[in-house]
Amino acid sequence: MYVLSEQLDTDTEGDPSIPFQRYTEYLRRNRPRFPTAAYRLASSGLLLNANDPRCPHDGWLEWAKFEEAAEGERDEIRSLSLRVRLLGAYHDRFIELFYPQVFSYAMTNPCSVAGHFDWRYSEIRLSDKGNVIHEIEWAGSLDKEARWVIEASDVQLETFPLDPQTFQRIDAGRAAKDGCQQTLEQVCGLLGELPEVEVLGSELGDGYACIEIMVGSVATTEALQRMALGANVGLEPWIRTSDAGNLDYPPVRHTLDAFTSQRDLFAFGEMQLLGIHLVWHLHKTGLLATPRANALLYKWHGAAVGD
Repeated sequence: MYVLSEQLDTDTEGDPSIPFQRYTEYLRRNRPRFPTAAYRLASSGLLLNANDPRCPHDGWLEWAKFEEAAEGERDEIRSLSLRVRLLGAYHDRFIELFYPQVFSYAMTNPCSVAGHFDWRYSEIRLSDKGNVIHEIEWAGSLDKEARWVIEASDVQLETFPLDPQTFQRIDAGRAAKDGCQQTLEQVCGLLGELPEVEVLGSELGDGYACIEIMVGSVATTEALQRMALGANVGLEPWIRTSDAGNLDYPPVRHTLDAFTSQRDLFAFGEMQLLGIHLVWHLHKTGLLATPRANALLYKWHGAAVGD
């Protein structure tokens, strides 16, 4: 290794340029063995030039996507590729890295609660087999550095400048999502105050929110259904059995007085209820039992982040 944090911090012999000189010499010696795109990227200095807005340094991970291409009569012949998108450090462009064929990878992040934090340093070198190795250091949480090591056929880098309107839309989307996270927590709090309702968990994605609840009786579930219908905020709730095929049952239309004060939780802020997915389990006799879990699916209004 030549230009990762260990070498840049300690292996300088009093001259901070020494690790870069050694890396340049390594690339020069091995140029014939490198794939074209990987050598061009490594030798350009772009990965190490934080003054260039195309440099990944201090960028933030937007997403990483693996894809398996399939061939053969049964699609049994597989190959793996990887595409990684970053929001550049200057927040004026996306940076994408593409690995056409991935032979192996190791991704570690000892504490990923807040993501990967900043892209710190990375180095492109060759494996003993002559494949490209791209090692990436992420800042990670305090004293919890994250690291990726990807062995691939090649690595390509592209950037996509963001126009001001796109940048504003992404910022607005993030702000909307942050606001909906707060709203989701409030809705969970309201649901938790209802009799016979236990909140099991919640999830907020781009454009949707889902709250999983456990309901103690059929009557309570029917009350939730009726309130959702009365609020006129979405699709008619539906019931699907989880243990007996795709049998559909129409919701029973009645309500309980205990819930009349909580109707607003179905139309809260920017979140609009789409429907209630009720998962029931059946006795062997075929009679409906108490629902074991329910999911309230909302949509929220705002630009999806990263689109």
